[in-house]
Amino acid sequence: MSWLTWLGVTPFIIALVCAARGQPLLGMAGGQIFITYSVVICCFMAGTLWGQAIYADNRGNRILKLLSSNAIALCVFAILLVASDDRQMLVILSLGYLFALAVEYLPVGALAEHTKPYLTMRAGVTLVVVFLHGLAWVVLP
Repeated sequence: MSWLTWLGVTPFIIALVCAARGQPLLGMAGGQIFITYSVVICCFMAGTLWGQAIYADNRGNRILKLLSSNAIALCVFAILLVASDDRQMLVILSLGYLFALAVEYLPVGALAEHTKPYLTMRAGVTLVVVFLHGLAWVVLP
C-alpha cells in the first residue's frame, strides 16, 4: 500500500515539471493537469473518510467523518466551478488535503491503534502534496 500511495504523487511531479518548462502533456498545459489531478485525488481522499466512517465504532467521529467527506468533496467541486484563477484552486485544494488528514486522525474505534503506520505514511504524503501545491503556486502563471 505504501509504494502505491507514493506512486500517486508522481503525476503531481510530472505535471509540475511540464508546467515549469511550459511543455504541454497530452495536449494539455501542465498546470491544468496538476489541478485536475489534484481535484480527483482530493475528492478520493475525502471518500476514504466515508469508508472509514462506515466501519467506525465511535458514533460521534463517524458522523463527523461522513459530514467532512461530503464537505471536502463539495467544496473542491464548487471552487473548481467558480475559481477565478489557478492559485485559488491551489489554496482550496491544499486546505482540503490538510483538513482530510486532520479528520482522518480522529479515532475510529478499536482499529485506531493498528493504523499508526498508515497514518504516519499518510501524513508524509499529504505534506509532500501540499509542498508541491506551494511549488505550483510559484510556477503557475
